[in-house]
Amino acid sequence: MTSESEETEVITVTEWYYAVKNYSGGSEEQLTVISGEPLHLLDDSDNEWWYAISPRTELAGYVPALFIEVFFSFYRSTDRF
Repeated sequence: MTSESEETEVITVTEWYYAVKNYSGGSEEQLTVISGEPLHLLDDSDNEWWYAISPRTELAGYVPALFIEVFFSFYRSTDRF
């Protein structure tokens, strides 16, 4: 009896973000960030405001997109047989 191998592609995308400027959130929906602070981006669907979480404060909120940049981007694709 022979078994057929299933080919599976695994794709890993990792992007780390950081605040490029200090931003003081003006409402409960906005996140206060410090320049250089790492951020985990949750939603970047709006061109002007991105929703992020700060590992430092464990708070989430909106930050102007111009205040956030990609620090590190990693893409890996592997084939498994």
